[in-house]
Amino acid sequence: MADAPVVRRRALVPFCAAALAVAGVFAVTTRRRDFSTTTMNLSNLYSCKNGDPGISAAFANGNFEVNDVDWYLLAQNVEAGSYNCARMLFRVHKKMFHQEMLYVGDGDDGSEWFADGEDYWFNITEKQVGARSGKWKKTHGDSWSSIFLTGTYKGSNWLGWYSCGPAVDVTEKGIAYILKDSPDADDGFYRMIKKKMRKAGVLDYGKYTEVAQHDDCTYTWPTSGL
Repeated sequence: MADAPVVRRRALVPFCAAALAVAGVFAVTTRRRDFSTTTMNLSNLYSCKNGDPGISAAFANGNFEVNDVDWYLLAQNVEAGSYNCARMLFRVHKKMFHQEMLYVGDGDDGSEWFADGEDYWFNITEKQVGARSGKWKKTHGDSWSSIFLTGTYKGSNWLGWYSCGPAVDVTEKGIAYILKDSPDADDGFYRMIKKKMRKAGVLDYGKYTEVAQHDDCTYTWPTSGL
């Protein structure tokens, strides 16, 4: 199991916590890939049932920027937990990749990961796999992640981030998140990304779920500028 997330209450302090991770036995996956992705498979990576959806060619070629952006979670392939205002921050520097997930708990079942009104912060750091940026592996263990989709929609950038590894049971099939640089989304956006997720193979297992960004989200801690 992954370590519990850090609960942030008032001040920003150094944190060390695991992200919501993944599991599975690694196998080459070539189905449903299109020209926008490139697959880079290594036998020492963990295998998830949703396979390897590839790497966004636009990102690998340096034509899509993820740093210094607040990415708002809008859809995923697992049922959403009891949380609101979910975001991610990414930092890619040379061959290192740092990801953070932030959300506000909305649970009433006593769960320490979703306590109502509490702010949570997960983070992982991984190292680049192969010569092209877009796929990273934990320095200890066989968990990995990739940016498998990128695009624009009505003037906003969006991306798909995939995570695969053994740390949390629910992610053994591979978790795919869809994030956008603004918290709004219309029906056309959801139809478009659901189709792309299905084509990438990340909906073979799990359940397509849209994640709401509520009107009362303040997004005051931390932001990509911190």
